[in-house]
Amino acid sequence: MTPGTSTSGTTSWPRSALRAATDYGEISEAIFELRGLGMSASLQRRPAKALTLLAAAEAELDRLGVEWRGVRFWKALVDRWTENARAALTAEDAEGAWAEGLGRGFDRLSREALDRAGASD
Repeated sequence: MTPGTSTSGTTSWPRSALRAATDYGEISEAIFELRGLGMSASLQRRPAKALTLLAAAEAELDRLGVEWRGVRFWKALVDRWTENARAALTAEDAEGAWAEGLGRGFDRLSREALDRAGASD
């Protein structure tokens, strides 16, 4: 975690935004919000959860053909928190968490995140 960075409330905004995007049928925005939950999990030192969510979001963006990597700010931010999560795990555990995200997928993980709204992860 970066010095001076607080983890307080790091999941409430992306989860609320995920609900709003889902309610309005804005799938690409919902994917970015699930990614926000993944980055929040990395910040909160939950690296396996982070990689699972980040993998599902990235795979869904790729599946839909949404090209986000050209947005340098987003790429740097996603890379930072993905690398942070990977560094906290063994290579095998990191790959396992990534594979879990690919296997469980965006739809399932976003539903689970919404079902947990208001509950601690």
